[in-house]
Amino acid sequence: GVLFGGRAAMLTAYAAEGFRELQRRMDVAEREAVDARHALAATGQAYVMFAVDEPLRFQVMFRTDRLLPRDPDYVRSCREAFGPLQRALQRGIDGGVIEARSAQDLMLAAWSLVHGLANLWFSKHLAGRVRPDPEDIARRVTRLFAFAVMDAEPDGATLDEALGITDAPSAAEPR
Repeated sequence: GVLFGGRAAMLTAYAAEGFRELQRRMDVAEREAVDARHALAATGQAYVMFAVDEPLRFQVMFRTDRLLPRDPDYVRSCREAFGPLQRALQRGIDGGVIEARSAQDLMLAAWSLVHGLANLWFSKHLAGRVRPDPEDIARRVTRLFAFAVMDAEPDGATLDEALGITDAPSAAEPR
């Protein structure tokens, strides 16, 4: 404890490193995405999968009651972790699929969605309601959100096709 200045300082350093790793994962996801819609979905998927892969670290990252929340390294790593999400939204602005004035609200909505999804996974509230595959759940939910908020139907695909839902009836089939 002396090396780090106590438990709170040690946990703060652990949390800051967690935010840097989260940023790295979201950065790769955003940069590999083909367009704004996929970038928004991919950063969300990376967020959820980081939480699933690193549950203890993820939970500590948001326990500001146990951390030194004003620590400069912690503050910087928190802020920088959202760079990939901001870039995904900027791609949407640049591509004309979202309005610049709604970007901040969309950022909050996207973060709320994936943070909530991660916490539902941890709490086991999804058990018995969805297939127990967090990667599939994250992919489907984040793509649904991204394609809904960015005027779905890219490249002439229906929303179901964009989401990879193959068992939905086509428009030609009677319902």
